[in-house]
Amino acid sequence: MSKDGRNILPFFIPHAGCLHQCIFCDQHQIAGTSQLPSDEQIAQTIHNWSFAGLPQVAFYGGSFTALSKEKQAYFLKPAFLALQQNKIFGIRISTRPDYIDDDVINFLKSFGVDTVELGVQSLDDNVLKAAGRGHTAAESFKALALLQKAGFKTGVQIMPGLSEDDERNCLASTWLFLKEKPDMLRIYPTIVLKGTALAKMYYEGTYKPLSLLEAVEICRDLLAIALSLKISVIRIGLQPTKDIAWNSSVVAGPFHPAFGNLVQGALWQKKLKYLLNMYDGSFTLKYIFVAKFCIAPLIGQNGVNLVWLAQNCVGCKIKEWPLPPGDLALGNENGPQIVLSEADFLKQYLACLQEMIL
Repeated sequence: MSKDGRNILPFFIPHAGCLHQCIFCDQHQIAGTSQLPSDEQIAQTIHNWSFAGLPQVAFYGGSFTALSKEKQAYFLKPAFLALQQNKIFGIRISTRPDYIDDDVINFLKSFGVDTVELGVQSLDDNVLKAAGRGHTAAESFKALALLQKAGFKTGVQIMPGLSEDDERNCLASTWLFLKEKPDMLRIYPTIVLKGTALAKMYYEGTYKPLSLLEAVEICRDLLAIALSLKISVIRIGLQPTKDIAWNSSVVAGPFHPAFGNLVQGALWQKKLKYLLNMYDGSFTLKYIFVAKFCIAPLIGQNGVNLVWLAQNCVGCKIKEWPLPPGDLALGNENGPQIVLSEADFLKQYLACLQEMIL
């Protein structure tokens, strides 16, 4: 199940089609496999789908549109047949910005592809060059525009913490790109994987990864920017696997099995701070009100925000209340007295953030 509530049926094609070896990359480890699926396996996996609701077939890893058209067709045909038979609701691929043009778009459309995710990684040419990406920021803007014009649903992937990057540069350049309104965003803070060029740089002392706290704070701000632009953030941090874990392939960097929860909790803590600054002492403060399904992210990973609240608002408790999603309120036994909407919070927070990075 994807973060946007829809079923995803993934197939991984690690390094297939990719003519570049980025300094951070080992798609075999990231995907947890080094074998390509056959057309028969794709068809059979779709046939065996038994969950409620139709899935979207997704081809992840590698650079799908850099494959030969024959190879792309080999993977797409069983998915397209299933789409025509109403066994799936769509087809998604991931690729590089420099392998998108009108010819590629027409080919993808002919096989029913409706969603394209772009491995943008950074919107700074110096960072892209240092990472060995082989494309420019301008190519990312162009690819996104072409896909949007053709009616595709679009996703982008950003990697804070790459070599030659810094917090201000990452936030400013990504913000500019997100104003172009892709539909989805994945945020993967850079981690150092065993056997990569980045690992060699780390051991030589020429690359310093983000600390966990630094990564959480940058990703928190990227999340706030995306929310303000109504862009769906479908993943924050790499999915832990038997290969992507400490004492396995991860040798350094801000890896955490619940990284997304840490980021969500950090943004809610910011919201708590803004809310408490609104308290004017005109009533006895007893509760922080929040919608039921927002209680867990408000509390934070391992209750970190409960600890913060106990230190900064003694005796104040969290209480469920039918507020709009993302809103917070201060109040007492009579209910909410001061409300901070998510829209107002983001407006204030991003105004401060803009001052910092401009």
